[in-house]
Amino acid sequence: MTQEQAPSMFSSDIKVSIIVPVFNVELYIKECLESLIHQTLTDIEIILIDDASTDGSGAICDEYALRDPRVRVVHHTQNVRQGKSRNEGISLARGEYIGFVDPDDWVDLDFYEKLYKAANKNQAQIAKGETIRWKSVDGKQQKSNLNKKIIRGLNKKKPLYILFDQEHWSAIYNTELIKKYNILYSSIRNSEDDVYLLKCCYFLDRLTIVRHVNYYYRIHPSSTFHKRDKEYYDSQLECFEQQICFLNENEVSEYAYKEIIIKYIARLSRLYTLMELNIVSDQYKKDYFENIIQMLFLLKLDPSWYLESFILGRNDNHFLNMLPYGRLKISILRLLKSRIFSLLKKYI
Repeated sequence: MTQEQAPSMFSSDIKVSIIVPVFNVELYIKECLESLIHQTLTDIEIILIDDASTDGSGAICDEYALRDPRVRVVHHTQNVRQGKSRNEGISLARGEYIGFVDPDDWVDLDFYEKLYKAANKNQAQIAKGETIRWKSVDGKQQKSNLNKKIIRGLNKKKPLYILFDQEHWSAIYNTELIKKYNILYSSIRNSEDDVYLLKCCYFLDRLTIVRHVNYYYRIHPSSTFHKRDKEYYDSQLECFEQQICFLNENEVSEYAYKEIIIKYIARLSRLYTLMELNIVSDQYKKDYFENIIQMLFLLKLDPSWYLESFILGRNDNHFLNMLPYGRLKISILRLLKSRIFSLLKKYI
């Protein structure tokens, strides 16, 4: 599968291993690599996994490896997608911490220095920076508010694994613990990072958040995130099933269990609605719905309220609090119940 593999070992000289899965990004990868080789933290290694690119991406990787001895390149002879590519990078990583960068994104030049120093100062297993979403079409930027949500949740004693559920590339992770617990990415095309973060934040729960240092997430039409085809929807379903299996196999509170499931079902519900705008058949829509129903019965808890959450596309507690009191509330709940059963009869 690969042209070259170096032995995996820890090195006291390498503070952060930065893993970049590369596939057909010749338009963007130079900007990404320039931001990495000029990091103010110099004790790093940059592991580029060229996943059988068919454009000039692989050659650009080799060019940077010749320029900078900290750059290591692995060339795949067949495409295995970003999840498996990152996993190979993890196996090769020799630094104290691991970070991930997508090849069409970039980071502030002091990104890894600030994260590494904060992790050491606070004895953190994860150090997370901030995220700026950058639209390539018009150059508009939007700052993510995920860090604020994480801080509010932690202050309320909520577990990290229900809070830090996206932006996996905005952080560094303790390499020894990642390898100890065998925390790897799923091989699905989309949302592979959801499963990674759930596992990662379950086992690595000491987080420090670093302000005023940014990861720039490029939003452009050719990214896999924007391909709303059948494989995209299949990835969402498989991600949901993998999350259910992990929750079932590990000790989590009932609150956390419900919180994660409700959040993901709300996402699936929105995607189900958006299928009207994408090229998927009516038969696939029916199969998609049936697959969700079947997954609900994998859950440890009574699945009826999860189904209600899917129909509503929101946390049912929030919905109930919005309803008026008295007979009208009872009538609305009865109507909702009949709606659920009518949908079940239609699709199953």
